[in-house]
Amino acid sequence: MGLGPVTPDVPAGQVAAQASTLLTPPQVFFNNVPANVTYAGLVAGTVGLYQINVVVPKVLMPTGQTFNDSVIVNLQVNGVSVPLQGPGILPQFLTLPVGQ
Repeated sequence: MGLGPVTPDVPAGQVAAQASTLLTPPQVFFNNVPANVTYAGLVAGTVGLYQINVVVPKVLMPTGQTFNDSVIVNLQVNGVSVPLQGPGILPQFLTLPVGQ
């Protein structure tokens, strides 16, 4: 269920007592450039809520375009690709804090 099995195991429908990492980490791509996944798993204290932390790679954007206009974000989990952001796709809880 969800994004796949985690360790330590959390049965479906149960509250995750602690952060539980995915056994098969997902891959995240920004304009086909792979991002560094630093954490992927269940959020402690929740039921079925996954969190994926990534370091966003440098991607080139056309002049005058914003991130939302021109960057395509794809998530690959267990061989299945899910578009998260791009032209005509509404973001699915895609939060990108900006750091230095």
